Amino acid sequence: QLSDPYGLNAGGDALEDDPLPLMEGLEAYYSMDGDEPVNAVTGEAANVRESPITNAEGVVNDAFEFTMNGNSGDRAGTVGDAVIADGLEMNGEEVTFGAWVNMTNHEPWARLIQVGGAPDDPPFNGWDLEFDFQADTFLFASRDEGANNLVPAISQEIDRDTWYYVVVAIDGDDVRLHMFDQDGELDDSPKTASVPERPRTGEEPLILMAGDRGDVAGRMDEVRTYSRALSESEVSDLYEASFTPTPPLRVSNAGTEFDNQVNAATDLNPISEPNTASTGADISGTEADAIYQTEHWGNNLSYEFYIENGSYDVTLHFAETVWSSEGARVFDVMVNGETVAEDLDIYAEVGQNAAYTIELLDVE
Repeated sequence: QLSDPYGLNAGGDALEDDPLPLMEGLEAYYSMDGDEPVNAVTGEAANVRESPITNAEGVVNDAFEFTMNGNSGDRAGTVGDAVIADGLEMNGEEVTFGAWVNMTNHEPWARLIQVGGAPDDPPFNGWDLEFDFQADTFLFASRDEGANNLVPAISQEIDRDTWYYVVVAIDGDDVRLHMFDQDGELDDSPKTASVPERPRTGEEPLILMAGDRGDVAGRMDEVRTYSRALSESEVSDLYEASFTPTPPLRVSNAGTEFDNQVNAATDLNPISEPNTASTGADISGTEADAIYQTEHWGNNLSYEFYIENGSYDVTLHFAETVWSSEGARVFDVMVNGETVAEDLDIYAEVGQNAAYTIELLDVE
């Protein structure tokens, strides 16, 4: 399970002055692939209302496709399709939301996203992106104990059947709306405004493609939320990153998660209680020495972390940094309950202070 996304080695020592780009404050990542929307950060699935179409064509792999049970001239009174994610800091002091959206139709005043409330009810405290009656223009609005505060300065007209990457970044009273198409940021983006009436209530449900009894028809893909306000340059980086799935997890036997940059790591908590050891020796066979220079040791070490269901290629990285004779440390390795290495002796394989890897294909 991802936590504290900072540059660390396996022993928890800082390797970089700054947090990992686009990882700090990441609360949720829904790829919208597969049959259910799973938050890759926590492993928890969001709630699905009615029957959105899964495995629709998205910007990256699949998307969820939503239909509406009313029409463009009238609401049905209750929402049909929707996705509802709970437990996210969507209405705190700082927040960022980003997703690819392709709208094909909408009911009057329907919500592209709604923070707070329920699909059939407006937020008491929260905010949303809501369509301006029947027009294909959505506006930012905040809710202060039920009072609806529309912000005309943050409004955007969009074309139907067109993919847009929509990012809302909130920092205290200041709100920014960034809009991109598949060729880059739109000319009039970002749009900014101050919203002093916005309450800060912390956790509120995030409702996608519906809200306050109004449906939006279309597709949504690559949903990310943060408990901080991304800067304008970070939003540009997020847009670029949105064209590819989140990189595969890189986890060492010391229980740390690495991104695609050497020495960038995120602490992952082990299930068992390990002992620790470290070395300053150079590690042969790798340019990422820091990954191997700290270790966990003990009996029956185990780790658990959450990713979306699917088939994965897994690479296990080891090094013997303590013992200098064969047979001093011998162990088995299991992945998902299956033994993948039996009586493994790292020193016998590659010697001391040397990288050793095991590659596993199509792990489910």
